[in-house]
Amino acid sequence: MIEQTTVPAVSRAQALSLAVFRICYGTVLFIEVCHLYYFRHLILDPVPYLQPAPSLLNLLLVAWFATILCVILGYRTLLACVLNYGFTVIFLGILLYPGFEYHVDYVYLGVNFLLMLIPVSDRISIDSYRKTQKQKPLPPIRNYSLYINTLLFVGIALVYADSVFFKMGSSMWRSGLGVWLPASLPQNSWFPVPQIMLDQKWLMLSMGYLTLVFETLFPFLMWWHRARLPLFVIGVGLHFSIGFVFPIPFFGLTYLCLYLLLLPVSCWQSLDRLLQRSRKEQHSEPEGQLPTSSIEWPQWGIREKLTLATLCIVTALQVCFIIGRFPQLPEHIKPGALKPIASLVTDPCVYLRNKLAKPARVALGVTDHPVFMDHHFQNYKRLYAIQYKNPDGKSSFLPVKLSDGRPGAYLTGRLWVWWNWRVSGPDLSKERFELGLQKLTSFWAFKNQVSLDHADFEILSKPVQTPSAWEPGYLTEQKRQNWKVVGYVTWRDSQFTFSLKKQALHN
Repeated sequence: MIEQTTVPAVSRAQALSLAVFRICYGTVLFIEVCHLYYFRHLILDPVPYLQPAPSLLNLLLVAWFATILCVILGYRTLLACVLNYGFTVIFLGILLYPGFEYHVDYVYLGVNFLLMLIPVSDRISIDSYRKTQKQKPLPPIRNYSLYINTLLFVGIALVYADSVFFKMGSSMWRSGLGVWLPASLPQNSWFPVPQIMLDQKWLMLSMGYLTLVFETLFPFLMWWHRARLPLFVIGVGLHFSIGFVFPIPFFGLTYLCLYLLLLPVSCWQSLDRLLQRSRKEQHSEPEGQLPTSSIEWPQWGIREKLTLATLCIVTALQVCFIIGRFPQLPEHIKPGALKPIASLVTDPCVYLRNKLAKPARVALGVTDHPVFMDHHFQNYKRLYAIQYKNPDGKSSFLPVKLSDGRPGAYLTGRLWVWWNWRVSGPDLSKERFELGLQKLTSFWAFKNQVSLDHADFEILSKPVQTPSAWEPGYLTEQKRQNWKVVGYVTWRDSQFTFSLKKQALHN
C-alpha cells in the first residue's frame, strides 16, 4: 500500500520532466529552424536570390515556426506535434537530403515522431491549464516511465549502439585519438581547445577511450536507475564539449535536452515540490492534471501501446541495419551449426536494409551513425577560403573561414558539414566546388549589398595535415600555415565564372 500511494508523486515528477524536456527541446528545434530560415536562400535556392526556390517553402518555414511555438507552449499539443513531424519530414527528411543534411536531423526525425505519441503537455502547458479551468475529469495516471525510456533509447542509446560498431573498426578510436584528432584540426575547431589541454596526452587518450566505453555501456546501464546520475554527468560533459568545441551547437544542445530525462526522479520531485510551494505562496490552485494521492496503477492506453510498438519497430530496424552492413559475416564462421543460423539471420537483414533504408531514414530517422570517423579526416590535405576584392583593392575574408583556418560565422551546423565535406572535403569534385562557390558568393553579396554586376573574389588555399599519432602543439602548428591564392571567382551582369590554377584541386 505504501508503494501505491507514492505512485502519483512519481507520476507528477515524471510528467514534469517530460514538460521541461518539451520546452527545452522545442526551443533548440526552434533555433535550428531559425538558422535554416536565415540561410534558406543559400540552402534552398538553386542560385541564391538570382534563381529563388518556390515561395511556398518560405510559407512552410513560417508555419513550422508557429507549430514549434505551439509545442513549446503546449497549445493544441497533439495537432502541433503532428504538424511539426510533417514539416520535419518535408525539410529534413526530403528537401535537405543529401546536400545539406547533418547527423542531428535523424534525431529530430525520431524524436518528433515520438512527440506525437507521448503526452508531453500534461504539465506546464496551455492545454493542461485549460483542462483545469474547464474542470474536465482527470486522466488516469500514465506510464511515464515507458515514454521517458523510449525517448532515451531511441534518441541516445540506439545512436550510440550503432556508432560503436563503426568506432570499434576505427584505428583512430581504438588508439584513443577519437577526441584529440578532430579537435586538433583547424577546420573543426569552432572554439578551439587550449593547446595546453591538447598537449596532455594522458588526458586526451583517456577522454577518447572514455567516450568509446561510455557509448558501449550506455544502452545497458540506462535501465539501471542507480547508474543514471553518473551517465547524466558524463553525457552532459560529452555533449556540452561537442557543442562548444565543434561548430555543431544544436547537436550538442539537442542531446543535453534528452539527457534531462536521465535525471533521477528525486530531482524532479524536488522541483515539483518547489513549484507547488510557489503556487501556494501565490494563493493559486495547484495543477489538476495529476492527483496528489491515489491508489490507481498506471493504465495502458492506446498511447502506451503505440509507443511500445514504435520502440520495438525502431529497435528492430536499427539492429537489422547493423547486421545488414555485414553480408559476408557467414563466410567468416567455421562450418557447423552456427553457419546456417548466421546465414538465416544475415540474408533477411541485408534484404530489408536494401529495401527499407530510405523510408526508415525519412520516417523515423533510422540510419547508420558513422560520426567522427577516420574517413572524415583521411586525405584531408587542403583548406579553402574565399575573400572579396573591394573596388579600392582591399581584400576581406568571407565568413567561411577565419585567417587561421577555423570555421567562420557561416559554417555552423549543416553548413559546416556541407562546406567541410561536400564542397571542399577530401573527395573534392570540381562540379560541387563550383556550385558551392557560386552559392556562397551570391548569398554573401546579397546579404552585404554587393552588386553582382561587377564583383571579384579570390579562392584561397592552405595545407593541412591529418595526424596518425598524438603530437604536442599540433593545432597551433596547423593554424600557422599560410594561405595562397589558387583561383578567382567573377560576377559580371549576374553571371558567374570561376577559374583555378593548375592542380589547385589536387591534394
